[in-house]
Amino acid sequence: DVVVPGQEDITAKEALLLWSRRTTEGYPGVKIRDFSSSWRDGRAFLSILHRNRPDLVDIRQTRHNSNKQNLEHAFNIAEREFGITRLLDVDDVDVVNPDEKSIIMYVSSLYDVFPEVPS
Repeated sequence: DVVVPGQEDITAKEALLLWSRRTTEGYPGVKIRDFSSSWRDGRAFLSILHRNRPDLVDIRQTRHNSNKQNLEHAFNIAEREFGITRLLDVDDVDVVNPDEKSIIMYVSSLYDVFPEVPS
């Protein structure tokens, strides 16, 4: 279950979206509206990792990287440092409308590692 304090009457999907928004809040260029195109450039994934382990991600570099570079970097860090299974392929995410269920499953894996919602 995804738990967001003060938000007990929402679905797990809505709670995960809210957790994602709160976790990436304040990161320039990262605006999470959905579990599809909002994740395409990889910066949302990297922002979640940076929020929890800033030593692993040079967040300033992400705006100069390609979508594929950012996604590859995020998936490599998540797998190497946190044991998060690489459920997504870069070429499947860097498309106009990435598959929502696949993104939700991967973001859920990040939530399992970093369940705390930043205040």
